[in-house]
Amino acid sequence: MSSTATAEQTLEKYLSSRRTVSRKELNGLLDLAREHGGELVDVTAFGDPDPDDWCGTMWFPHPHPKVGTLVDTLIGHGWTVEIFPRGIINPGAIEVIVRNQAAMR
Repeated sequence: MSSTATAEQTLEKYLSSRRTVSRKELNGLLDLAREHGGELVDVTAFGDPDPDDWCGTMWFPHPHPKVGTLVDTLIGHGWTVEIFPRGIINPGAIEVIVRNQAAMR
């Protein structure tokens, strides 16, 4: 998109690429978290009862090699992933934030 794009064109670019998240996909994320030694601790959804704008948080009790595999799997399925160590200096857990809307560049 050129730098001369109108505000309407910019909004349309973002809105046309929205991803709808189903209950089945949310169940899949819950299963993935458990399979990799963590838990799904938070889910937010805005809009329809079947979430369409979603993000969730997974926690893993300590750095674990399976988290790398989880991140690869999530990215492979089109999710946006942010990782943050819980506990500065000596992390006791890893927080993985999963989002269904990626920033378009």
